[in-house]
Amino acid sequence: MRKASEASVVEGKGGLAPRAERSEDPSASVPEPVQAAWDAAVARWDDPARHQALLGLVAQHSCFAWAAARYQERAGDPIADKQIERLRSSAMATMFATAAARKKDEPTPFRGTVLLLIALLVAMLLGMLIVKSIHDRGPPPHTQKAH
Repeated sequence: MRKASEASVVEGKGGLAPRAERSEDPSASVPEPVQAAWDAAVARWDDPARHQALLGLVAQHSCFAWAAARYQERAGDPIADKQIERLRSSAMATMFATAAARKKDEPTPFRGTVLLLIALLVAMLLGMLIVKSIHDRGPPPHTQKAH
């Protein structure tokens, strides 16, 4: 009898397929040296040097999620729990170390053009106010000439 986790609906085909037949093989997306280091760590689970070597390769190849998922499969084991914490710390350190810092004096694109358009708009409004005030005063009064 097959477990429910070993079979799933194959998209587009509507049938059941064993997990091995699907393309979700977890080792398919990990570099070979990392997979080999994992296999070596599993072979001698109590050897901290093998877990350290694995952590180094995981950091080098940036496959923290994969390694965490492998250790999570052994949740409850003191070694696995310790390694999950080490992976979390290493992933956070890598994230902070590789984060791009913002430039403080980063120029705004089209800054000069926007300032020129604002200056022209202010000049146009000022010109319209002057014309309106001249127009509202009306023509100068006629003075009669003495005959």
